[in-house]
Amino acid sequence: MNVRMCLLAILSLGDCYGYQLKNEFERRTGRTWKLNVGQVYNTLDRLERDGLVKRSPESFDGQIPYSLTSSGKLEFLAWASIGETTAALGEEQVSRIAFLTTILGSEVQTLILALRERLTSQLAELELAISELESPIRAEDLPGQFQLTSSLLKLRADRDWFELATEKLAELQARGESAQLPISSELRPRGRPHSLKRGSTRI
Repeated sequence: MNVRMCLLAILSLGDCYGYQLKNEFERRTGRTWKLNVGQVYNTLDRLERDGLVKRSPESFDGQIPYSLTSSGKLEFLAWASIGETTAALGEEQVSRIAFLTTILGSEVQTLILALRERLTSQLAELELAISELESPIRAEDLPGQFQLTSSLLKLRADRDWFELATEKLAELQARGESAQLPISSELRPRGRPHSLKRGSTRI
């Protein structure tokens, strides 16, 4: 999971302080990914250094809100687009789509449909390659055919996943519900931990 990009994605919904970002990250990954608050603040420091986020003055209760800069917004939008992304569904790809669903809501369908179209094209090419194999199969051709068949079955499974994702999003829309999750107002510990105050050692 790309923590850097996920924090930018959350901030695209509005300003957050460190503990909010930790909570939102874990909430939007179904609590399957745990994030140390120290990692959040160290990542925020790097994002601030790179000009992608900015901080507001510390509030009276010790909270320091962070927000996206214009460069940060462009960085997030690039991550949320199809770009040169492979259509194959590895763990990172599934995690990215699932996370973006909570950020973009139904708009994530644009990404899903584009990836499915790219995958369908790859699937057609692979099916053609397999159909052109000599028959009956020769012993020396078996290793290559096994590899091609394995790739074919994986792509078909990925296609089924994209179709399922599209159906689930359509179900929510039919009920007038959004897959986008607004930032929670649930309170969390305030302020930056003393061990992570500015000037402390960073990883």
